[in-house]
Amino acid sequence: MYGAFTVEPSTRIIGKVSAGSSVIDVDSTVGFGSTGELYFRYPDNSVGVSSYTSKSLTQFYGVTDIDAEVADATVVGVNTFAYGRSKLDQDEVIEVRVNSVLNSINVPVNTKGLLKGGKVNVTNLGISEKNIKTSKWFYNISPTYKIKNLELTDSSNNTYKVTLNVPNQFRSGDSAEVILNGVRKETKIISVTGEKTFTIRGQGVLNTSATYTIQRRIQKVSSTTYPSSQIYSTDVDNVYKNESGDYLISSPSIPHYDSQPLNPASREFKFSGTFLGDEFEISPGVEHGFYTGDAVYYSAQLVTETFINDSGSSDTRLVRDTALFADGLYFVKRVNGSTLKFARSRMIFLILNLFP
Repeated sequence: MYGAFTVEPSTRIIGKVSAGSSVIDVDSTVGFGSTGELYFRYPDNSVGVSSYTSKSLTQFYGVTDIDAEVADATVVGVNTFAYGRSKLDQDEVIEVRVNSVLNSINVPVNTKGLLKGGKVNVTNLGISEKNIKTSKWFYNISPTYKIKNLELTDSSNNTYKVTLNVPNQFRSGDSAEVILNGVRKETKIISVTGEKTFTIRGQGVLNTSATYTIQRRIQKVSSTTYPSSQIYSTDVDNVYKNESGDYLISSPSIPHYDSQPLNPASREFKFSGTFLGDEFEISPGVEHGFYTGDAVYYSAQLVTETFINDSGSSDTRLVRDTALFADGLYFVKRVNGSTLKFARSRMIFLILNLFP
């Protein structure tokens, strides 16, 4: 035996991945490298290998070589194996992937009705708590529920009341998919009317006699100002608790507001004029919105300059116009709503406040 066996991470895809996608949503990327190659199988059981350039806690970015659609819940692992050769045929290579297993479980006190050899469901991995520290977050997860009852409430726009057997994680404005025999129809949660009931619309006509399931879709950033941000997930991924009793929040720190897009102001100001001293009025009569300690990037104006190049011909180039100071990162002190001071360090303003 050569080398050492190591447990390789694995996870599952959340929502189908289209061919050519550059982002993959998964349960967790914990254990995966910051870059690397992913190993999975397509629906036809052929092997797929894709590389990625970065990751968050629940997403892989910069993904390449997705040649076909990858199904929801597909297992994804690292593209590495332990391998050996067959004793019967030395030309045959046998590949093995080492995964982790549970080493202990907490068996419920009340096990009445359970029989030896019977199947059980694992409700969670780790600690399960429901208190103010764990239940008040806006979770961005993708659970699937079996629909107990489906009732048509408005035939003009195909609005249905959905009843489940268990409490749900939906909020008004969430996107979901109604599933029957593998066919998925996208829908939207119009309102949550109870712990186990809500209304949906947008999926078209449904058969109220059929047995559907419904899966919540991962919410993504909605922004017309920064459309490239729409690949990122929002809200809270999960809450964890360590042995010391501390709660750890997994979140991309980006909110989701249903139909309200995230369109923050760029907070970019162009200012010019003659300045004396160390105070600069950058927005006369307009609130600039900066506060002491904010980090800003200053760049001087570029102007077109005509010059004679090495061949003796007239040419143009961009050069820096008169600048207040060198381009770069600065920290500001708010003098008033239109005037600022600039410094290379936040500490300078702290010292000035202590020793004016």
